[in-house]
Amino acid sequence: MSRSGCLVLVCGIPGSGKTTFSQELSGHYSPPYDESHYFLIPLHTDLLYPLDLRALQIQDVDQFNFKEARREVNDCLRRLLRVNSIGLHSSPPYCLPPHSSCKWDKLVQWLAEHKFADSTGKFSFSGNVAMVIDDNLHLRSMRYEYYQMARDYGLGFVEIFLQCHLDTALARNAQRSCPLPPSTVERLGEAAEPPDPGGHRWEEGRSVVMSTDCRLNAFIPVARDKVLSMITESFSKPVQPLSCEDVEMKVSNDCQSPVSVSIYLHSFNLSYVTRQHLWVI
Repeated sequence: MSRSGCLVLVCGIPGSGKTTFSQELSGHYSPPYDESHYFLIPLHTDLLYPLDLRALQIQDVDQFNFKEARREVNDCLRRLLRVNSIGLHSSPPYCLPPHSSCKWDKLVQWLAEHKFADSTGKFSFSGNVAMVIDDNLHLRSMRYEYYQMARDYGLGFVEIFLQCHLDTALARNAQRSCPLPPSTVERLGEAAEPPDPGGHRWEEGRSVVMSTDCRLNAFIPVARDKVLSMITESFSKPVQPLSCEDVEMKVSNDCQSPVSVSIYLHSFNLSYVTRQHLWVI
């Protein structure tokens, strides 16, 4: 039997207050508690690749393959959803890689240590669940991957973008025990793409930009209540699957030739059916 779920992205550049806010939102990584009939589970993505980063010299962080790491994190989260039957869609059209994954093992170990799950990744509680994902995700394309995941599984989706001045982010980063190079923070700040609901329909009604230039102690209580309200609402408004009608409308706008539209739709249907039959755990 499936349970409802929600993906909550807490994103922004390093030093914007993501981890502090995520911890407050999720109860300081304590065992899950009930909040309006759902459980909050914090998933700080550094849990899955901090050792990779710490093994590097600090000047080599810019060369770390974050894209590949994010893909592996994405796969781990999809497997976690599948193992716990979370979402409206029991067989989303996605083919997971083989079970063997050091990052999956790290995730399961952390969940078990904090009494969220057993040694197989099965949650130790019943009921609906909101997974709070703490990661930079400064580019819209990165966040859209999680929106696609929510769409594949029929989950709620909430996007929280924490924004602050670069000087504030640099000052907070410098206070960390293992700070990132200032050049990395500056580059991420320059490239950051806040949500734009007016220009991107998938962000409409699901995203909010919050300024964290003030003291976080003053920011957190108000922001926490707003986000919890958004999460509660998202359970009743899961992301709907992409239909052939949606694809036809999009392709018709992009393609001039009816033949091109027909070929594209045929490929879409074939790809969708094939991925459903190839579904593996």
